[in-house]
Amino acid sequence: MGVSALSGGPASEWSEFGKLYRTDAPRLAVFAMALGAAGDRAAALAHESMVTLWRRWADLPGAPRTYARLLVVRGLRRSGTAAV
Repeated sequence: MGVSALSGGPASEWSEFGKLYRTDAPRLAVFAMALGAAGDRAAALAHESMVTLWRRWADLPGAPRTYARLLVVRGLRRSGTAAV
């Protein structure tokens, strides 16, 4: 496609998301563990939440971290693991 990160196109979005993933995925796993998930399940929930976040990246109104945490809580509720 040949889009530069400076053009504001897909490469720019990927760079921004990549930075968010590197900083927030471990935090999401810790968040899930604090809510009662086992270590492996917490890591999986963090990853699943970030995948969903990337799929909806263009549609988010500017609060991706909040949305990612909401996805973790929903995942825990679906699995019946959460104390929330």
